[in-house]
Amino acid sequence: MAGIDLSTLVFHEGEKQEDTTITPEVVEKQSEETEDITIPKITQEDIDSGIDIFASEEESDTNPPIYDEPVGQTTIEDAFDALLTRQTDLPVDERKRTLSREIFAAEEAMIDPRLSITNREAELLLPPTEKMAKRADMTLAEVLNDMRTEEFKKLEDDLEYQQAIENQIKEQVEYYDNVTKFGGSGENIPDKEQIREEVLQDNENVIKLQFETADYYLNNRNTYMRKAAQQLFFAVERDYLSIEGFNAIMVADEFLNPVNAAFEVPHHWAAMQEHVKEGNYGAATKEALMATLNLASAIPLAKVATKGINKGWRALSGGRGAYHDVQEAMTNEGLRAYDIKQLAKKTANENADIRNKIIREFEEQFNVTISTELPNGNLAVDPTLVRETGKTKLNEYMTDMGYVGTNGETVKLTDYAINDESLAIPILDPDKMNMFVSTVVGLKSNPKFAAALETTGDERLVDKLFELTMNKELLGSEELLEQLTKNGLAFEEYVLGVVGSGSQAGKLLNQLSQIKRIKPASVKEAQETKARVETQKAFGRLWTGTVLRTENVRRGMMVSSLATTMRNLQSGLIRAPMESLADVLDTALLTYGNARMAGASTPKALLKFHNSINPLVRDGTWSGSFNNLRYLFMDQSRAEDFTNYILDRPELTEQFEKMFHNINEIQEYTGRGKAQTLVGKGADNVMSRIEDVVWTVNGPNRWQEHVIRRATFMSDLERQVKTNWGIDLQTALKEGKIDAILKDAPSVRPEGGSSFLDMVEKSTQKALDVTYAKQPDFAPFKAISDGITKSGLTVIIPFPRFMFNSLEYMAQNTAGAMLVPIRKAISKESRAAGLTARDRQDISRNLVGLATMKTFYEMREAGFGTEDYTMVTDGENQVDISAQFPLRQMAWITEFYSRGGLSSIGLEGDEDTIDTWYGMDMKEITETFLGSTLRTGTGNVFVDEITDIIKGTEDIIDEEKRSKTIGRLVGQYTATFLTPVFQLTEAQRGQDVRTSEAKDFKGSITSDTNLPFGENAMVRSFYEVYAQRGLAAPSFEEDLPQRVRIDGKKLQRPDAPSRLFLGLTVTERDSETISYLKDVGFADPTYQLGSRSRIPANKLAENEFISAALPTMVDIVQELAKDMHPDDKKKQNIFARKGVSQAARSLREEFNDPRYGGASEVAIVVDTLSRLNKDDRKYGIVMFKDNNDGRLPDIRSLEDMMEYAEYCKIKYFN
Repeated sequence: MAGIDLSTLVFHEGEKQEDTTITPEVVEKQSEETEDITIPKITQEDIDSGIDIFASEEESDTNPPIYDEPVGQTTIEDAFDALLTRQTDLPVDERKRTLSREIFAAEEAMIDPRLSITNREAELLLPPTEKMAKRADMTLAEVLNDMRTEEFKKLEDDLEYQQAIENQIKEQVEYYDNVTKFGGSGENIPDKEQIREEVLQDNENVIKLQFETADYYLNNRNTYMRKAAQQLFFAVERDYLSIEGFNAIMVADEFLNPVNAAFEVPHHWAAMQEHVKEGNYGAATKEALMATLNLASAIPLAKVATKGINKGWRALSGGRGAYHDVQEAMTNEGLRAYDIKQLAKKTANENADIRNKIIREFEEQFNVTISTELPNGNLAVDPTLVRETGKTKLNEYMTDMGYVGTNGETVKLTDYAINDESLAIPILDPDKMNMFVSTVVGLKSNPKFAAALETTGDERLVDKLFELTMNKELLGSEELLEQLTKNGLAFEEYVLGVVGSGSQAGKLLNQLSQIKRIKPASVKEAQETKARVETQKAFGRLWTGTVLRTENVRRGMMVSSLATTMRNLQSGLIRAPMESLADVLDTALLTYGNARMAGASTPKALLKFHNSINPLVRDGTWSGSFNNLRYLFMDQSRAEDFTNYILDRPELTEQFEKMFHNINEIQEYTGRGKAQTLVGKGADNVMSRIEDVVWTVNGPNRWQEHVIRRATFMSDLERQVKTNWGIDLQTALKEGKIDAILKDAPSVRPEGGSSFLDMVEKSTQKALDVTYAKQPDFAPFKAISDGITKSGLTVIIPFPRFMFNSLEYMAQNTAGAMLVPIRKAISKESRAAGLTARDRQDISRNLVGLATMKTFYEMREAGFGTEDYTMVTDGENQVDISAQFPLRQMAWITEFYSRGGLSSIGLEGDEDTIDTWYGMDMKEITETFLGSTLRTGTGNVFVDEITDIIKGTEDIIDEEKRSKTIGRLVGQYTATFLTPVFQLTEAQRGQDVRTSEAKDFKGSITSDTNLPFGENAMVRSFYEVYAQRGLAAPSFEEDLPQRVRIDGKKLQRPDAPSRLFLGLTVTERDSETISYLKDVGFADPTYQLGSRSRIPANKLAENEFISAALPTMVDIVQELAKDMHPDDKKKQNIFARKGVSQAARSLREEFNDPRYGGASEVAIVVDTLSRLNKDDRKYGIVMFKDNNDGRLPDIRSLEDMMEYAEYCKIKYFN
């Protein structure tokens, strides 16, 4: 009644009621019914004022009605339950429809008061019209046809339509009349009836064209366009939009929307493949050109998407807040630096004699001229003269670059936080010179040092400074540190100003542990590697620039797909909260250690530990430890801006490069831009362009890496600074204290606190660690990883760093705490160091890892797990978690525990079936913890079959096998270079351009296939790899037989959109038969129990035969196992394995017609021979050669193969 005016329901005083005559009978009857009831007079003012119109319960003379049963109340929970029941009652296909999901969402929005209803949802909630109700059970084609019929009827029945037609006829008649009137011939002019027929036909054609156009869009091959049309057609069904308007919108969308262009590329790719298959290369070229044009049209979309992502991140991070904070930090930094520089310059000018003395002493000592004389007779450092000395490196000034310590080890000067540039010496830089002079002036003005710094005769001031510092009167004193901070000079710069050799500098730098700032080991290693590359001999440069450079391109291509990007991102997001919890524990342990070092008693230190780990105590430990999640999901722009601000400076160049430019660094190491010869430069140019392509296609993967690294780096550095120095890093940076922080000034760094450079290095290493890009910590792993990378063995193990880092991480998660006492027991240095950062990390990750695995175990037990530990399920489907590290590894460990694998140490599992679990197979363990490359792909060929490849024998069966193996090896290796292209195959499957059935490609390329060198087994095997990866035409794949599972189900490929865009391998959940077989120990029931035939067609036929009976046999065996061993699951499994194996063997023996699959006679003979042992085949070769003039049998000849088979089967004993 929202639209009803209340004034129409009441009468105001003084108003007359019109047309309200009441008969006496009615009045009498009404008075009888309303006796003793007072009807109040209600005015509009009463209503507007909000007064109580009806009497209250106490004032009412009538009692309220009494109901026999209480009135029920529907809660929001009840409504949601009812909605869920209705949804689950729908068929699966109906639930998956886009419209159904939209209606469900609209209904949920209607029920939930927290949600607002959109216009689209409001339309969906409206009751269906009469037409919609009639068309509810129609298909889309039937609805369209019904609309078309309705439009045709309007031509005959609709008055408005009739009038429009009459107007058109009138216009035509007038036109022809005018033609005759103005001199035209009257021939061939139709009469009015003919004109009527033509007009009607034209209108029919227009209607027909309109609906044909609508049908084109509603059933378009382009998935995006088709779904957009189907969504829009809803408005046509509701009569909100005409069919003409619908077509106009869709035409504009087709030609102006770049998304449509992107979705067209897989279709052009498929058409090109079909033309290539037919040998029509001209048409294939045209399709390739169209694909390229559509791809080019979609590029703006990619740019818009990229900008959208960046804007989205910035919006989530609070807009431009981080930008302003960084600008404030930079401004304050500049102001501080300017004030320090000006004050130092003023002091130096006021003490020109000291500056002159220092300059002269330096020039005399190093025999250089670096200054000019000013008109007033004073000296000033001249940058031009400094450059003209030709000395650009520190070692060109220093007589040596290190010293021998008391332990006999040589320590280089560049091991400290000193660049190898000559300008590291402050006297060579005019501004630094003023700071150095100002520092000396400050020391000389101090009565404590004044006498010691006085010089007479030939005494040198810098020598006095060195002696004073060396004797520890000055070294580490508050006075020196105060002067260095005041004048903006680093301790290393001061030391280089007072020494003349690296050994002198080293002695000073090494004596003061709280100031000593050693370059991180990773930085020194990177510098040494670069130096080695620059001094490589000819062969080394050739190997690096060809083999290793090509391998790096291949490895870059291997991780270029969007699926890989999503899997890496998912792994990072899985690990992020685990790192946060570990940081809480690490901070608590560090707080305890710092308290003990500061002299606190054990109880007080434990109290600090408790407060740190207690989430109810707001000391910043928990919020600081979870900052990485905030930077990942809410403050990404802040993490990016501050990370770049901190790292993008000379002191931290190496850390910045490792975090963000490691690919460029690798390319430089492998010879990019370093060719000398004309041919070499040409080859380098080609490889550089290829590397640029790799860089481009790796954009998404690089983006997710940088997102995770920035979040990890910034949160960890803030945590460390807060814990070690007790200050908030961002606040200090905004105050402009970056220079003081970098120099570990006493104003920010407490005594005994860690160096900022050390904290930056730890945060950098952790950022690389969470993306599995750091060097392994375990020395043997590190050496092996380097060896694999430098030797080119990445052909077998493409990503050794990931493999070894993942092993280390899982070791920490499962037994990290145990590593600490072992390390202390075998290492004296480790014992002396106390609880190190690595020790804390091992302990914290171990505790968090065990808790995570416990949670994962409970989740699987709650119904989200399956009998296959590599899968999780939502009930209908299952997702393979192998690519989401470390889920598969944790699943294996929890399954290992559940099956009683830890019972020997007192941890009893749910059952004692570890001996029958397929997870204990060495190949399964290898694939789980070392990665899939050792079992599938190229790694499988090398590890399992390399011996067969190189073995020299005349066994023609082995020879055939070796040829196929080599072909598969080469095919798998070269196919990795085309990883980005194979995404088109998944896109084709996602749009139903290519079948989603799992086809059997074994033997699909035959000698009859029209391919170059197709008669060669090795070449056919090579082609087969590419066909399986989707380079063959869709029709070729469609014609192949579908693979059959041992339970009778025909296999389907994983869901293509989930695989392409999310990196998830989603398949239909295993049947009860397959689940049971996996539970009792068959990892791959179809492979282990199915056909042994090597003939593809025969194998499929035999598997179909077996699958018809085996599920029933499995059910029987399962019941027998339970009856015979009701309380012993281990015995049940053993019995079931034996019973099922025997049943499968019997079925294979029963399938005694090898021709059932349509195999050729030669193939059948070869298959029979392959089942014989090698000794029998060798004997057959000898006998065949003896009886055929020494020639080998021709594997393509049925006569030869049958003769050879007879020789092989000869028996000596009965």
